[in-house]
Amino acid sequence: MNLTKALAIDGWMDPAELAWLAARAVESRCIVEIGCYQGRSARALADHIPGGLFCVDKWEGPWIVHLHAFIANLRDHIESGRVRVRVMSSATAALEFRENELPFDMVFIDGDHEYESVCEDIRNWRPLLRPGGLLCGHDYDPAGWPGVVRAVDELLPGRELVAGSIWAYRIPLAPEP
Repeated sequence: MNLTKALAIDGWMDPAELAWLAARAVESRCIVEIGCYQGRSARALADHIPGGLFCVDKWEGPWIVHLHAFIANLRDHIESGRVRVRVMSSATAALEFRENELPFDMVFIDGDHEYESVCEDIRNWRPLLRPGGLLCGHDYDPAGWPGVVRAVDELLPGRELVAGSIWAYRIPLAPEP
């Protein structure tokens, strides 16, 4: 596993978190990342996934400069088609994918960290995972991001903390009661 390119990109993921993402990418055909900043975590995913990665972020207002950095940091994967960028809200992207009935192996949520937004992301993206798929996200940190913690704890009992501040929830293989 080579994280050299990911570690060279500005962002908040530590090496253990990037390694965990890369290891999950190796096991996946199709992943979506919500909230991409300049592409640090996307790079770790894209460098290791045998399939494809969708990257969803609004990159609006002053954040537009980070879209340019994201594109520069993932240019090789974007040009090859391995990474597909969606400049839109998480809710709009989820609706688009729901209409296309595309099941994901993994959804990684690292967008808006407010309670209501995290709840909306979990509710919108969970149905788009295949049975056995992985719903996960960043910044499970009561001191820094209480909204993330509250939303995850309320909506995903049984979630695990897997690396740094990454939380994960495995979608059951059988229908839930």
